[in-house]
Amino acid sequence: MKTDIFRYYIYLRLRSGGRLLKELGILRSSFLTALACLTATALYQTENQWSTPAICLLAIGCYHQTRKDKSFLQHLLAGRNTSAFFTKEYLLLSLPFVLLAALRSNWTIALCIPLPVCLIPHMKQIRLKRKPIRMSFLYAGNIEYIRMFRQAGWAYVLLATISLAGCIHGNMRIAKAGMLLWTLIQSGAYFHVPNPCMLMTFTRFRFFEELTWKSNAWNATVSALPFAAMLTGFGNPTEALTFVAPCLISGILYIQGMALWHWICRSEMGLLAAQIAVFIPLFAAGCFIPLFNLGGLALTGALSYIIYFQERWKH
Repeated sequence: MKTDIFRYYIYLRLRSGGRLLKELGILRSSFLTALACLTATALYQTENQWSTPAICLLAIGCYHQTRKDKSFLQHLLAGRNTSAFFTKEYLLLSLPFVLLAALRSNWTIALCIPLPVCLIPHMKQIRLKRKPIRMSFLYAGNIEYIRMFRQAGWAYVLLATISLAGCIHGNMRIAKAGMLLWTLIQSGAYFHVPNPCMLMTFTRFRFFEELTWKSNAWNATVSALPFAAMLTGFGNPTEALTFVAPCLISGILYIQGMALWHWICRSEMGLLAAQIAVFIPLFAAGCFIPLFNLGGLALTGALSYIIYFQERWKH
């Protein structure tokens, strides 16, 4: 009975593998076949004799660790021990590695490979506990910014790394450009048409505006600290301060303006047009000419009053 079940199981595995190759297509299947041949060639030509059994045990051990059909096979075998069942399968999987070692005339290794393979089914499953990394200090407040940071967090790490490399080599302009680019990426959190029901969750518009101001100011300030530290540590502190301070203020006004504008405009084309024609030029001007930040503050105040009167008129 066990032999019949094992034979049908191997037949099912072969059928599923053939169906998978058929779904992948000729090109992808040829690529995978060529990759397998290159791997076998590399193992055959390597000087280290123990690389073949090490890769064999590692591959089969990872397969045994991550396979999802253990409970199904236990139920299929009527609760009997499945170690012998798994041992047969793993011995078949180790045959290519045994043949590879035999072709290299490593008969000792070829004979020793099946011994640890037979012990793999008796290993207990290693359960790794993954704890999520809390990064609440990097973002706070609204859901839009949190979603943006989770999607574009890799860009922040990349910009910070490139900026650090530039500062080490004495090029401070790279860090300045990285800080400006990250501010532009942050505005992507509000580059979509929001659901009006989200604004109804706040009892008062004043509470919504205060929360938006605090979250955007906190997020922009915390994310700008690494760039400010690079510019201050590797360059002139006075020059770094004269750049970081107006850039940070202009960035907060820019992000806040986009956060308010995306509640007024219900079209993504309108969001893009306003961002290119108004918000980005005003942000760039405020970074290098601090007087333009007064214009950004006036624009943000005007948008706040527009939303306030819109919600008041609806109710």
